[in-house]
Amino acid sequence: MKDDPAHACTGFDIETIPDVDLGRRLYNLDGLPDEEVGEAHELSPAAGNRLGILPLHQHRVVAISVVWRHRDGLKVLSLGIRTVLNGTWWRIFRCH
Repeated sequence: MKDDPAHACTGFDIETIPDVDLGRRLYNLDGLPDEEVGEAHELSPAAGNRLGILPLHQHRVVAISVVWRHRDGLKVLSLGIRTVLNGTWWRIFRCH
């Protein structure tokens, strides 16, 4: 039963933040701190709803996480944006 592939499970999560550089360009908010730009961006008509949730293309990915259960147990891994941007993330997920 331990080797049964039916017991394997994988889940991913991506954490994002508002793209404050984009917000500065879209709304001419040069000179404001990131926090204020992020708030203005989330309250903008671009959010398109009352929840202040921006469209995906107006976000920046800050972390990617994965949890997987397999025959040897459970593993959890979170990668910050630096790991993703420097191209080393794929080595972590490589099959051995």
